[in-house]
Amino acid sequence: MSKLDELIAELCPDGVEYRELGKLCKIETGKLNANKAKDEGEFVFFTCGLTDKRIDFFEWDTEALLISGNGYLGYTKHHIGKFNAYQRTYVLTSFDENLVLVRFLYHVLKNGFEQWANKHQKKASVPYIVLNTVASYSIPLPPLPVQQAVVEILDKFTTELEAGLKAELEARKKQYEFYRSSLMKINGVEHRTLGACCNIEDNKRKPVKAGKRQAGDIPYYGANNIQDYVSGFTHEGEYLLIAEDGSRSLENYSIQYVNGKFWANNHVHVINGKEELDNRFLFHYLQTVNFIPFLKGGTRAKLNQNAMLKIPIPIPPLEEQKRIAELLDKFDALTADIAQGLPAEITARRKQYEYYRNKLLTFKEIA
Repeated sequence: MSKLDELIAELCPDGVEYRELGKLCKIETGKLNANKAKDEGEFVFFTCGLTDKRIDFFEWDTEALLISGNGYLGYTKHHIGKFNAYQRTYVLTSFDENLVLVRFLYHVLKNGFEQWANKHQKKASVPYIVLNTVASYSIPLPPLPVQQAVVEILDKFTTELEAGLKAELEARKKQYEFYRSSLMKINGVEHRTLGACCNIEDNKRKPVKAGKRQAGDIPYYGANNIQDYVSGFTHEGEYLLIAEDGSRSLENYSIQYVNGKFWANNHVHVINGKEELDNRFLFHYLQTVNFIPFLKGGTRAKLNQNAMLKIPIPIPPLEEQKRIAELLDKFDALTADIAQGLPAEITARRKQYEYYRNKLLTFKEIA
């Protein structure tokens, strides 16, 4: 018999009480529209998506659970510290510490609230769930020692096991970087400046503030990643996006590969190779470049276009470029493609966690 089984047998052998969520904590909604988001804000701005935005001021400074009221309906996040929230996000604070542990409540909500919320949604162009419905969700309340034992098991599952896999994934990435660096040590070939061997299409870029973007399915790119999805596009085709400013890391400078329609803001340079230069080869090569000598200082390091044009690029025969790019693409797939290698193992472990979470959080209700 496990420690958890012993605690249940001792403290709640006949079942546990269930209470409505609204009786265990304070539930509020965020107050802000999406146009308050800032690309480089200091604080987390919780939205109804899987990833969150940034903002330059905060409303709460506490431990909280955040529930999406539309979009990814019912999706729950846990946060400690300063933050703000979108108006359709439910903010849970002021938990009754005599009845429930915050991490236990988090796992309970992750275990079934999304499915329940979708069954109780209000129909609209974007389905949503109202506060009174959120507050009515039924929560099992075993004694606090039982809750703590459940939390220890589930947190260990999500941290130690997954952290071990992520550490292995990081090791694979470093192995890939070493392999890429070795392949890119190309001697005895012509080098040209980036300006001589690439097309530059910065003149088509168009920044649009978050609140003025028209929603759509075209990715809107910033310095490090996709910032939004919009209607319309600035470019179409195969391109590389090099951060002009705002790269998360100066040592591992932000380089993004895009193929298709996309919208580029003014924080990225938009380039592609001329006929003698393969874009995938160029993508991998630029990840080995030390950009720091080309950056202008100040509070926000910047790669201006004139400096970028001077970056030297090796030009081996086109077939050799394609061979190198193909090798690196295959290696990269083992670490980045969710359908292969360790990322797939991480996904499998998450499913295993969901199975055990359901088992551990199924309590008989006292009659």
